[in-house]
Amino acid sequence: MAEAALKQNATDNRVHMVLCDQLLLDSVDPDTDLFEEGLLDSMALVNLMMALEQEFSIMIAPEDLDMEDYRSMESIVSMVNRMQSI
Repeated sequence: MAEAALKQNATDNRVHMVLCDQLLLDSVDPDTDLFEEGLLDSMALVNLMMALEQEFSIMIAPEDLDMEDYRSMESIVSMVNRMQSI
């Protein structure tokens, strides 16, 4: 159980780092709605997807694109975890 929590924390930290880097932010709250706050638009989404693919060695196919997966840091972490388990 502790190992899973450590892995989750590491994933959270890496997603946070990628988000801040791509969106030029110092920090972002895990539950902030990135679309509603105007932090994520279509171009930023494409760049974020590519950065996540590179950081986590995952492939996000166009048919797997669900905007809800990118709504917040929490939803991005869930998507990354799901993609890594495939």
